[in-house]
Amino acid sequence: MNVFALCAFGVCAACAALILRHIENRFALLAAAAAGIIMLLAVSPQFSPALEFARDLTSASGMSQYFSLMAKSLGIALVCRVSCEICGDMGENSIASKIELACKAAIIALSLPVMKRIYEFIKELI
Repeated sequence: MNVFALCAFGVCAACAALILRHIENRFALLAAAAAGIIMLLAVSPQFSPALEFARDLTSASGMSQYFSLMAKSLGIALVCRVSCEICGDMGENSIASKIELACKAAIIALSLPVMKRIYEFIKELI
């Protein structure tokens, strides 16, 4: 999707949410959340070439397991960010902070094998 079209859609969605807020607040929140999800889905195909290049690069270097962990962590971070922003837009900041905490814990859990490998490498050096 074209960046200008995406920006235009975002501005139109914001105007629609503003108009809906005066009619019924919950419809405005749903419209804003739906617009955010639509925009995210519209942008997601643009990540494919970069991910494909990174996958080819890591498979050639023999570090595909680390790329997989990195990609999963990035995916968790992106989903967390979008979810927290949606919750924040709805005024549910406490739920947003719980989502953020859960996602941080998930990323730490994913990175434990890497941390263990680094620890073992350091032990070998000493």
